[in-house]
Amino acid sequence: MADMNCNNDIQHWAQALLTEESTPKLLFLVPQPLDPEIFPPEVVPATLANLFHYLIRNEKGQCEARLVPVIHSLFKHYPDAQQKLVQRILQSSSSMRLQHIGPQLFSISHLLDQQTHCWLIQQTLSLMFFRQWSDEQVRDVLKHLSQALQIDSAHMQRIIAGMKDIH
Repeated sequence: MADMNCNNDIQHWAQALLTEESTPKLLFLVPQPLDPEIFPPEVVPATLANLFHYLIRNEKGQCEARLVPVIHSLFKHYPDAQQKLVQRILQSSSSMRLQHIGPQLFSISHLLDQQTHCWLIQQTLSLMFFRQWSDEQVRDVLKHLSQALQIDSAHMQRIIAGMKDIH
C-alpha cells in the first residue's frame, strides 16, 4: 500500500510541474519488463545506462554509490554480459550531457516498445523526484526524452497519470 502512496505522490509531483508546484520524497523503481525470449542489442542497455548515469551522478561525474545497486537492478532481466556492461557504465566517471544522450535515445527508440517508453519516463521521474531535482531540470529532461522517444505532451500526461499503476 505504501508503494501506491509513493506513486501517487510522484504522479502529483510530475503533474504539478506543469502547473509550477513540487515536493519530492521517496524512490521506487521497477525492473525493465522484457520478453524472456527476446533481448535487445547491447546498444539498448548501454544507452539506458548512460541516461541513468546522468540522472544519479554527482558533481564529480560519479554515480551516487547508494543508487548504483538500485539502477543495476533495473536491468536484472538482461543477460549477464549486458548486466556487466551496465555495471561498468555505472561505475565509470562521465560528464556526458543530456544533449548527447538524447540523440542516443532517439537512435534506439525504434528498438523500444511503448511499454518501455512509459517505463523509462516513469523511472526517470522517480529518480528525479527522489534526488529533488529542480523544476527546470525536470522540464529539460522531459523535453529531451519526449523528443528522443517522439512522445507528444498528451501522451506524456497519460504516462504520468499511469504512474499510479506501478507496483
